[in-house]
Amino acid sequence: MTTKLFVSNQDSISYYNFINWVVNFFTKLNISEKPYQEYQSHKIWISVKRGVFESLEFEDIIHIQAADHYLKIHLCEKRLYVIKSSLKDFYKQYLSKYDMFYRLSRSYIVNLDMAHKIENNQLFLKEHTVLPIPKSKREEILKIVGVKL
Repeated sequence: MTTKLFVSNQDSISYYNFINWVVNFFTKLNISEKPYQEYQSHKIWISVKRGVFESLEFEDIIHIQAADHYLKIHLCEKRLYVIKSSLKDFYKQYLSKYDMFYRLSRSYIVNLDMAHKIENNQLFLKEHTVLPIPKSKREEILKIVGVKL
């Protein structure tokens, strides 16, 4: 990045040039869109009942369980949200860009940052949650969390 210095013996000319440079600089960056995009990337808003919405931080998700046409979103501090969506659609729309979320099976998405133990074919998560690991996924999960086989 280059620094520009405007020098003039006339205050109005240097001020005018400086303001134009600042406006052009920020216009090229399109700075107005960045804070909103960053804000959106860490949470979603879900409807908890008619007319009431709450924000859901992705870091608080322990796991998500499919139940018919609904999802049970299990969060830290024993909180639970139930929303109408398919696991596939929810994952594709919100979670696929985050490495910490893993589609464990047709019924579960887990936040691997919440995992603290893998024993046989069981994944132990925060808050005493134990989920079954399909045999076909065990090696892949071990690789993802950094276990060398």
